[in-house]
Amino acid sequence: RHVPGNHDWRWESTAGERYRALFGPSRFSFDAAGLHFVGLDPSHLLQEPGGFGQPGIRWLTRDLDGVPPGVPIVLLCHFPFGGDNYYVSDQERLLAVLDRYNVRAVFAGHVHTEEVRRFNGVTQLAVDDTRGLPIYYWVERTAGADGPALRITAVQRGADGSAQSRPVLDIPLGGARTA
Repeated sequence: RHVPGNHDWRWESTAGERYRALFGPSRFSFDAAGLHFVGLDPSHLLQEPGGFGQPGIRWLTRDLDGVPPGVPIVLLCHFPFGGDNYYVSDQERLLAVLDRYNVRAVFAGHVHTEEVRRFNGVTQLAVDDTRGLPIYYWVERTAGADGPALRITAVQRGADGSAQSRPVLDIPLGGARTA
């Protein structure tokens, strides 16, 4: 699945409708492998930063209210949250909502570098860009030291087609969510 970023919608007035025609809804959720995934879209036409607004927060709350207790939640959003990331104008309201649910991971981009942040029981990974070498992140569910986890591995491809992988981090899916 794909979530829109600033270069998908910011520059042209029909970009949002063209995005939806090519990729489907810009906000979505689905269940897979015992996890609940949510794709977030804080985009605003021809503006940066973005924001969820009341309609986006209501949509997210309704979606998360339907997740059974104990099911880990993974968020996908182009923009990272927290720390010195201020790309979403109403992220405080979003984080207050997320505090009420079993959100364990956020996968983001935008900052063009790999960045790991932990806050409010959530682990956020902003992934590196592909300007230097092609890179992708492999995510698999595993048995971590303290229970189930998501193991994240970065894989870079060389110009000769070779692949080098390196462990990035494990994201716990169970246990206490500490602030």
